[in-house]
Amino acid sequence: MSAGSIATPRSRLAAFGGLRRPAATGLIVRARVAKVAVAVLVFYALVVAVYLGAGGGVRDFINVSPHFIERGDTSSVISSPSVYDYGAHHLGQKATGYDGQFYYFIALDPTRAAHYIDSPPYRYGRILYPMLARFAALEQPAAVPWAMLIISWLAVGGGVLALAAWLARRGASPWFAALYGLFPGMLVAFQHDLTEPLAYGLVALAVYLFDFGGRRGVLLSAAAFGLAALTRETTVLFAILFGLSIIAGRPNSSRPRALRARARQAFGFFALALVPFLTWLAVDYALLGIANPGTVDPVPFKGIIGPFNPSVELLFVGIPALLFSVALLPGLRAKTGRLERYCVLANTGLAVVFSTGALWNNYEGVGRAAIAVVLAAILCMPYRRERPAGRAALLGRAAAVGVPFTLWMLPVLFGVYVNFAGRLFNA
Repeated sequence: MSAGSIATPRSRLAAFGGLRRPAATGLIVRARVAKVAVAVLVFYALVVAVYLGAGGGVRDFINVSPHFIERGDTSSVISSPSVYDYGAHHLGQKATGYDGQFYYFIALDPTRAAHYIDSPPYRYGRILYPMLARFAALEQPAAVPWAMLIISWLAVGGGVLALAAWLARRGASPWFAALYGLFPGMLVAFQHDLTEPLAYGLVALAVYLFDFGGRRGVLLSAAAFGLAALTRETTVLFAILFGLSIIAGRPNSSRPRALRARARQAFGFFALALVPFLTWLAVDYALLGIANPGTVDPVPFKGIIGPFNPSVELLFVGIPALLFSVALLPGLRAKTGRLERYCVLANTGLAVVFSTGALWNNYEGVGRAAIAVVLAAILCMPYRRERPAGRAALLGRAAAVGVPFTLWMLPVLFGVYVNFAGRLFNA
């Protein structure tokens, strides 16, 4: 019996959400799913080809700053003039560079890169991406920028493919996955060789495996969540919620079991999804000290009401995200899709409610933080036709109208495309 057609009691399907029988199967559906991923991959390939064809360099995507290279002298690899050409390609880039440079330094020389990084324990906490690039480049410094770019490209396509396949198995259009791949925040992350493409691509894979990965799907999903956490710590929210759903009785790719058996399954899930991340974090902090909290603030809405006046970001990201989350609240009583709605609420809380003012003063950073909200919102698409009765029906329709706001950042990040064009003509 296939994982997508598990025979389960109706009561199980009603608990914490439930699996839907696929609306269609076969080569036609697979072709539709593949088309979505191919379309997104072609778009990103064109972005790279146009930039490189105009004379840009592959290291330009990393955006390295002389400020950080010149602050240390312990690594002959990082301090080498060949690491970056401070020529014409550097025009139009930020004087302090961008976050991708720190993962680049780790990939070049993981044992000495700390001397060149703004917050070593914070950056080393996201160890998977730079180390994967290092191994993919066969430890050849000249190949590392290409490895970082190709990994990000494949990760974007892989995430779209997994998300499109999940949507198709749920009976929704796989083209919703394109909103995730083409979201401007994702383009920002790709453009600067950051961790989001790989991290959230692994989350999308984990979600698919959790529901449709077969008998071992839950364990494989936990492993994917664990790798995502080692790439970017904010993905842990997804892992925690999916792990708790096992205890709550939500059907997954394994047959529903008694409470004790579900508890054992959840324990194994959390062991794979969280223990490697927590172990590495303990090692990281022991060697490099405690990291700063990054973009998280324990005071609700402090980042929004602080002195930064994030009017544009608030208009196009904060308010739509909060309204979308409020519109989803009645759906928490629905028979299906409760887990997906909780994912939206949790990630909105992290990206909007408990974020710092430094994040809201940077529209590129806000766009990247919103990737998790957009991913979670797309997971709600199979349930968009469900209408609660009474007054909640209005909120349900509001949620459906709010779907286009998965492209919240398009008006705001228009400047990103303009910035890219400026860098293109300066190449």
